[in-house]
Amino acid sequence: MDDGSWTPSGFYFHTEGFTFKECNLLVAMLHYRFGLFSTIQQHAGKPMIKIAVKSMPLFRNIVTPHFHQSMLYKLDPKKTKLRPL
Repeated sequence: MDDGSWTPSGFYFHTEGFTFKECNLLVAMLHYRFGLFSTIQQHAGKPMIKIAVKSMPLFRNIVTPHFHQSMLYKLDPKKTKLRPL
């Protein structure tokens, strides 16, 4: 997985290096393990996993403690509280 980015409609994981089958497994595990709703979007014939906007609060709560402060903007700069270094 290369990286990800926030949009008003959710969060995208740039999983273009994975197959659709692998992304389906990841989507299923995100839902099973964390209760996240996500879909696979096609971008230039490659799969990208999109976390649904309704799962964004839960997604942020799960991943924010693991993000470096300089990367928190990827989770939506208006809703992510910066942690002190």
